[in-house]
Amino acid sequence: MNGTMGSSGINGRHQPSNSPILVLEPVNDTFALKSLELPEHAKVKIGRQTGVATAPHPSNGYFDSKVLSRVHAEVWSEGGKVYIRDLKSSNGTFLNGRRLCPENTESEPFELNQNDSLEFGIDIMDENGALLHEKVSCKIYISRMSYPTPGSSPQDSHAKIKPPSPVASGVNSIKSNSVSIQGSQSENIDLIITRLQSELTRSQETYADLGFLKHSLGELEKVMIVKGGEIGNKNNNNLANTNGQATSLTDPPINYMELQNQREKEHAAEISRLLKNFEDAKVQWEIQRTRELRSLQEENETLRRNQEKANEALNQAASKMDFTTTRINAMIQEHKQELETVRREHEAAIANLESKHKDDINRLVIEADAEQEGLADKHKRELAEAVALARSSKSEDSLTLEAELESLKEETQILREARDAQIRRAEALVEENRELLQQLDDIKTELRSVQQMMKSNTGDLTSLTPTLHAATGESEGSLRPRGGSKSAVSGTSAGIEHGLSEGDSRPTFSWSQFVFPIARKNDARLAQKVLLMSALRFPNLPPSEPQGSDLLKQERAKTTFRVQELSTFLYGEEVLERQERLMSLIEKIPAFDKSDRYFLGRTERFAHALRKDHELVKLGKKHGFTNDEYTHANALIDEPGPLGLHRGMFLPTLASQGTEEQIEKFLKPAERYEIIGCYAQTELGHGSNVQGIETTATYIPETDEFEIHTPYLTATKWWIGGLGKAANHAVVMARLITAGKDHGPHPFCVPIRSMEDHTLLPGVMAGDIGPKFGYNTTDNGCMWFDHYRVPRISLLAKFSSIKPGSGEYIKPPNAKLSYGTMVLIRASLVGAARQGLAKAVTIATRYSVVRRQFVDHDAPKKLGSHIVETSVIDYSMQQYRLFPLIAASYAFFLTSKEMMRLYYLNMKNMATGDFSLLADVHASSSGLKSLTTTMAAAGIEECRRACGGHGFSSFSGLPLMLQDYAPNVTWEGDNYILTQQTGRHLFKTYRELVAKRNSGRWNSSHVNNRTLAYLNTYLDNPTLKCPATTPSHFHNPELQLAAFGHRAAFLIAQAVHAIDVEKRTWNSMLVDIYNVSVAHCQFILVQNFILGIRGELPQPDGHIDIARTLSQGSKEVLADLSDLFAMHTIHKEPGEFLACGYLDAKHVSLLGKAVMELMETRIRPNAVGLVDAFAFPDYLLNSAIGAYDGRVYERYVEMATREPLNRTEVVEGYEEYIKPFTNPNNVKGHLMKSRL
Repeated sequence: MNGTMGSSGINGRHQPSNSPILVLEPVNDTFALKSLELPEHAKVKIGRQTGVATAPHPSNGYFDSKVLSRVHAEVWSEGGKVYIRDLKSSNGTFLNGRRLCPENTESEPFELNQNDSLEFGIDIMDENGALLHEKVSCKIYISRMSYPTPGSSPQDSHAKIKPPSPVASGVNSIKSNSVSIQGSQSENIDLIITRLQSELTRSQETYADLGFLKHSLGELEKVMIVKGGEIGNKNNNNLANTNGQATSLTDPPINYMELQNQREKEHAAEISRLLKNFEDAKVQWEIQRTRELRSLQEENETLRRNQEKANEALNQAASKMDFTTTRINAMIQEHKQELETVRREHEAAIANLESKHKDDINRLVIEADAEQEGLADKHKRELAEAVALARSSKSEDSLTLEAELESLKEETQILREARDAQIRRAEALVEENRELLQQLDDIKTELRSVQQMMKSNTGDLTSLTPTLHAATGESEGSLRPRGGSKSAVSGTSAGIEHGLSEGDSRPTFSWSQFVFPIARKNDARLAQKVLLMSALRFPNLPPSEPQGSDLLKQERAKTTFRVQELSTFLYGEEVLERQERLMSLIEKIPAFDKSDRYFLGRTERFAHALRKDHELVKLGKKHGFTNDEYTHANALIDEPGPLGLHRGMFLPTLASQGTEEQIEKFLKPAERYEIIGCYAQTELGHGSNVQGIETTATYIPETDEFEIHTPYLTATKWWIGGLGKAANHAVVMARLITAGKDHGPHPFCVPIRSMEDHTLLPGVMAGDIGPKFGYNTTDNGCMWFDHYRVPRISLLAKFSSIKPGSGEYIKPPNAKLSYGTMVLIRASLVGAARQGLAKAVTIATRYSVVRRQFVDHDAPKKLGSHIVETSVIDYSMQQYRLFPLIAASYAFFLTSKEMMRLYYLNMKNMATGDFSLLADVHASSSGLKSLTTTMAAAGIEECRRACGGHGFSSFSGLPLMLQDYAPNVTWEGDNYILTQQTGRHLFKTYRELVAKRNSGRWNSSHVNNRTLAYLNTYLDNPTLKCPATTPSHFHNPELQLAAFGHRAAFLIAQAVHAIDVEKRTWNSMLVDIYNVSVAHCQFILVQNFILGIRGELPQPDGHIDIARTLSQGSKEVLADLSDLFAMHTIHKEPGEFLACGYLDAKHVSLLGKAVMELMETRIRPNAVGLVDAFAFPDYLLNSAIGAYDGRVYERYVEMATREPLNRTEVVEGYEEYIKPFTNPNNVKGHLMKSRL
């Protein structure tokens, strides 16, 4: 044993110790009681048995339990206190129910106290929930062991050795409660047994300790006797006391045997007392059990008598039921006869219809044949006459006659074609007749379901009678829906009726009450509306008052600005006019119909999207769409398709990185859709790390080709939109290798499928990667290459190229020239973020007006004199959730415009060799893409949640919107990885600025961008404080900009100091870098918002800033939104603003008041008008709850009727999967009813 585990005396014998003893008393029978001695600073390990050396023992900390780690924890004493620490255990250590530390981390020391609860590990269950391994659980008791010393009494010694264990308290508890044990006998017995076991264990250990002590004292006594004389003579003078008395070594020795015997007697007496108490408790428990049994017998007798009475009552009820059943059976027979009469009449009507249609078709065919034969005979005669005339006449007019002859032939051909058309028309009539027959079959099916319905409801005579009256024409001459209601919801205004003539007195079915329209393709050019029946029917009842449409009208009447003016500010008149024109085209084309979108599976949705893309290309060619018109039309249809990446990535990459020759060879055919492409960059093993992609493109100088190859499984191209099934070409990013040197990733335009039959080319394998969280209308694909050869022209060589033959690599003039495409895509994603968030908040805001919940007792709403429930939008929490999202949408609008302006300006500058804007634009686009897409995705989900349960329905439009938007946070750079690019640029800018200021070569005139401006202001005054003293002060735009700029600069300065001075690693700084990027981009959003509504943002060449012409009302509401965006952002995330010292706690409190007041008094009246200004047509939103007219509940139930599951009343599979449980014996009619 380690020397720290105990002390050694003469010859290594055990010496007295005052170390604490930690007693672990089991509470779940997983181990025997343990007593662990803890010398000062000596650490005792707690762990799982792994061998003989770690076998469990009452004096060590090892357990036979699989829930513990090998080295699970350790305990020790220090300064008289006992401590425990978890040593990176897997299943944890729990002190009083609290885990000391997370998994695989070492905890801080925790002090242990008396009666603490300690648990090692957790219960482990199997897959069925059964307990496999139980955790080690115990109670803590701490005592201090002290071996007897000369002069101490046996009682004192015993008191010191015995820990303050719960045994004594358990005994006293049994004594004090031995008279009344009421319900706790078994608990007391278990406690007594546990205490007895622990006391017995302790007695055995004490006995062993005393034996060892006895042996040691005997040895000591022998030594003292032998050396006694010498010691006495030597120390005789020293033993004299001050009174002249002496202490003799012959004083009687302490009788340790007597001390041991006395202790044993005390233990025996205590055990006897515990046994006696155990017997007493057992007797009391048996008495109590006898009493409970007697009580249960009495209750059982009472239940038996009650059961007999119930049986008598049931017998009487059964007699009455038999009498009632007899009467019902008689009535059923009568009703069956009536139904049979109705059935025969309708079958006769159906037969008449079938006969009539057949006669009509036969007549038309006969007439068409006769007409064609007559015309053919006539033309034959004319032709014969003309030929005879031509043969008999040798005049100069022969050529004219020949021409006329040819003309007659052409006319004959036309007539033949007309006859063929008549035949096709007859065939169409036959097909139409077949469809009518199918509809008649549907009517028969419906009749059978009505009959079944009437049979199943025979027990309810009240509801059965009016149904029969309706079926026999006794009431209003039409068959009513189930329940006898006189009205039913009309699924569409265009109804179709199948019945008899008006003069016929028999009943007529009006199916227009129960049908709804869907689009169905009739042929390649025509899609007609057909009507299908739904088994789900709603009564023709209005929602409760007030109506949603009225509520939205009231909201729009409150608006303090002109909605059209604000829409023009956001888009411009040209865009709004273009949208109106495009909508007039799109809504007429069946391929763009959205009515079935929420009901289709992935295969059907992909086929629909492929058809949509095809029709959109045709529409664009027909009307000469510009790129903007094409993009706008695609956004209105709002369905990602297989050709999306062809337009979004393939074409821009060819345009920006192809040479003139490559533009002719690849880009122009691609613009005509002769080539359909995708952008293959991401790999199975690499996404954000583009420099790490593994696909290779090795130059072969002998053939002037590149060999593209996939060397590893992880090099397989993955997630490539359009690759799965649609594309026949791909821009492949591969590592360019020439002359054995790797030059990194470069783009190659590569054919992958045959232009003849779309099969994969030899050396290429590709396919779809399967279903995804969203975007399932796009065929994201995978692809690998097997030494696939392509010509040298495949390398897009606008910036870098290979010399033919030699393979010499020509570097680009600037390594970041290819960043242009990335900047465009990321700037476009900022615009997509504002579009996605604006759509979601439009739906949620309109629905929040219509949706009413609870009554605000402090400010109740009234309709006339009646109190009605409060609109959800009037609750401050709903405003706090939605109104900042409206403000953020407007902020995204303005920043997306500015980013596109900077992109085009940078491309213009780069064309002249000016790269000064590139770094800042690239860094800002990266950070803004990360921030805005993260905010938009979170905002769409917040809108969905804000719509409550109906937001969870696909009919709201929000779930599919979120699914299809979600990829934006990952593609084109993961949102957390991208922020590192922003951080690197900001740190470099800060270092350069500090160096210039320190060199004395700097003045304020050198500030030429927003980043330098706020960094320079911070360095001028790093301790700047907010001057606001009232909530209204926070409406000052300059104060808002100062707050965001100071906070961003502070975070940049802190990060640079940590990296440069403290030598922190880049990896350890990633969270700080992310925060820096967010702060910088929030500053950009706030600044663009403020400058945009002032009319101070730079405009593209030839554009006029509309902001300067806005009316006062529009300017004020935009200023309110700008204030809300800035103030809410600070109020929601105040930590960094407090850390940088610009704000204090008082400012945060004032800011909260300003935000709430602004939303309630300024934004609330304009909320609906602000989302209306986004100008989203209902077709685009495709939402039951977010339409412009507010008819939420009417649209909701109408969409439910279109659910394919509702086309039948009884679900397919009932016979196989439900009926075997509910009606296995096929019981019919009243017998099944009586069971209920």
